[in-house]
Amino acid sequence: MENQKEIRSFILRAALFLLIGAALMYVLHVTFLEKTSYGRYRNYLAQEDVDVLILGSSHSANALSPTQMEKLCREQGRDLNIFNYSIYGMRIEQMYYFFLEALKKHTPKILILETFAFVPLDDESRDILARRAFDMLPLSRNKIRAIRACAPQGGHWSYYFPFLMYHSRWKELSEKDFKMPWFKSQWDTAGKKGVSRKDRMEQEDDYFHQPLDLNTPQEINSSQKAYLEKLLQIAEEKGIKVVMTCVPFKEQLGMDARELAKINLYLENTYADGEQVHLLDMNRMWDELDFDYGDLYNEGHCNRYGAKKASAALAEYLMEQSIV
Repeated sequence: MENQKEIRSFILRAALFLLIGAALMYVLHVTFLEKTSYGRYRNYLAQEDVDVLILGSSHSANALSPTQMEKLCREQGRDLNIFNYSIYGMRIEQMYYFFLEALKKHTPKILILETFAFVPLDDESRDILARRAFDMLPLSRNKIRAIRACAPQGGHWSYYFPFLMYHSRWKELSEKDFKMPWFKSQWDTAGKKGVSRKDRMEQEDDYFHQPLDLNTPQEINSSQKAYLEKLLQIAEEKGIKVVMTCVPFKEQLGMDARELAKINLYLENTYADGEQVHLLDMNRMWDELDFDYGDLYNEGHCNRYGAKKASAALAEYLMEQSIV
């Protein structure tokens, strides 16, 4: 009898030790985790519903404001919850796996895909982008597949368990790292409020008044095709309409906006059917939007003035095409 009590006492002490250890590891994990996209992740999970989900890179993160788009839609009698889950540098391969992850929580009516995702990804960027996209996600079969497909070869344990990567980050920790995991006020506007800057570029030349070559489609590579087609198939099965779009810019990462227009032309000719899949290339709308250098804060990103134009153009397109 005494032995049984000792055994039960030992089991309880061991369970309590493991519980405290697990809680401590969780606190350390969320504190040391790099927070680039952590706020968006938490706020996405907190949404009651998401009608329109935006997946893209820093281009759409800066240029598409959900609050402005929602306001314009309400003025036309459409009450929508729009969430911008753009992650700096995100490419189509990461978008595919993140779309699968996003569907675990919400099934949007419309998915916005920003087409800068089809700019080729160099090997040096794979590590940074995979971590920004997947570090905050809980370990799951989808996360494991995403890491195997998107991260550099070798050393995957630190992707599965990010604390292995960030445990030495203590010298970089800021107040944000300690507050963000525990205080809703630190992330409750992430993915909803625009992030654009006020800075305006000086006029350099007549770039935004030059004609585009709309007769020479640029095909995407086989890997990009595979991920896009799988994503479109899942969206169709779920009854989700897809709008591929490109916000106005000049040049970034070696990709000129005029060259991306050729990729958009290929995407439009190959995948857009006007029903399930649509495409809006805002780089074809420079004159219509009265877009120029003053609407950028650098050559690759809209400032708040350009964002106002881009957000309005996308909201109007969704309503004019009866997509929403």
